[in-house]
Amino acid sequence: MLSLLYKGYSAFAHAQLSKRNFNTPSPTRSHELNPLLRIVIGLVALGLYFVSGWFTVDLLRQFAHTDTELYRYFFLGSAFEFCKCLFLSFGALFIARKLRGGLPLFGLGCVLMAFSIIASMGSIGVTSDQLEEIALHNSTDYKTKQQAIESLQASIGTLRRTQEAQIDANQLTRGRPNSRVTSRHLT
Repeated sequence: MLSLLYKGYSAFAHAQLSKRNFNTPSPTRSHELNPLLRIVIGLVALGLYFVSGWFTVDLLRQFAHTDTELYRYFFLGSAFEFCKCLFLSFGALFIARKLRGGLPLFGLGCVLMAFSIIASMGSIGVTSDQLEEIALHNSTDYKTKQQAIESLQASIGTLRRTQEAQIDANQLTRGRPNSRVTSRHLT
């Protein structure tokens, strides 16, 4: 029975191979992507470019002190991301088609990609530090320590004022005016 199945399968496979034209690419050998897959990859890449651009612009925005600087840094970060996208894409295209200028474009794109990665990591680091600081300021332990520090500073201020008053009183009782109490005040 197995031999009959094997003979039937081999006859079927032989018939299929004899019908096949090897000059045309088969769907399994094709280097073309499925159109739906191309759309999905394009949307994912576009989303990642926007996220990367957001982090770059966010990091540069933190250096701005005025509205004019804010707009400048926003434009600079957006230009970095736009050029990164263009340089990498056109550089890869030129290299694939063996055109001149592909390698420098791709190299510039890689430099901008490195800047973007560093900016993304910096933006995430600054944001996480800010979130930790906010959480610290909202914690009860921090608030109790802050109140203890304020009460100690108030006590220190009270003790200094008391000490100064005692020094002034001692100076007046001895008859020697100090720098705060002059002879004009005594008469």
